[in-house]
Amino acid sequence: MTIDIDTISGVPRYSCSAPASALGGILIVMVGIWFVLGCLIDSISIILLTVPIFAPIATQLGFDPIAFAIMGILAIETGLLTPPFGILVFTVKAAVPDKSVTLAEIFAGSIPYWIVLLAVVAALAVFPQLAKFLPNL
Repeated sequence: MTIDIDTISGVPRYSCSAPASALGGILIVMVGIWFVLGCLIDSISIILLTVPIFAPIATQLGFDPIAFAIMGILAIETGLLTPPFGILVFTVKAAVPDKSVTLAEIFAGSIPYWIVLLAVVAALAVFPQLAKFLPNL
C-alpha cells in the first residue's frame, strides 16, 4: 500500500482553492523561502527540504514543472549570493589568489549578477515558456 503525502496533507488541494489573484502570491512566497534559505544553508539541503512540498503545489497550480525547477534553482543560487553568509562569495574568496581582495569587494562585484538572476527568476515566473525555448528549436 502506497501512501501519498499530498493526499494526507491536502496542501496542494488547499493552495489551489485560493482565488486566482492569490496564485502569484503563492509563487512569491515559495521564491522568498528559497531566497531566505539560500542565505543560510547549501543548495542541496534546500532542494531536499522544499521540493517535496513545493513541487506538488506548483503542479496543481498549473506551472510548467521544467520552468518551475529552473526558476527554483536560480532562486536558490540567488540566495547563495546574498549576505549574511553568501556561501558562493566565500567560495570565490577562497579561490582568489590575491589575498588583499576583501569580502566587501567580492559582494559589491556580485551585485550585477544578483540583479540579473532576480530578473531571470521574474521572467521565468511571467513567461515560463522561456525555460523550453532552446530545447524546442
